[in-house]
Amino acid sequence: MMMSDMEFSDATGMASRFVRDGKLDVEGFESEWKEKRVDRQLQQIVNRHMNPVELEQHPQLKQALAEAYRLGRESAEVKEIHSIASPGF
Repeated sequence: MMMSDMEFSDATGMASRFVRDGKLDVEGFESEWKEKRVDRQLQQIVNRHMNPVELEQHPQLKQALAEAYRLGRESAEVKEIHSIASPGF
């Protein structure tokens, strides 16, 4: 069986910004997709705790929440590393 690279044509939505000459920039697409996912999650948190506010209209609030999110992720990653390194012996 012969293997070849996948080629993309007629991309739509967010993916359309990451297809050049039939090739998908997977890293760029994945990075953008993750960022948009975090934005949606942060917006849901704001909607639960405040009157609905569009985060895009409040960049300082969005930045503060994004930094808190990253800090939480880093903290969780450190805990995971410590649990792997010292499995409770």
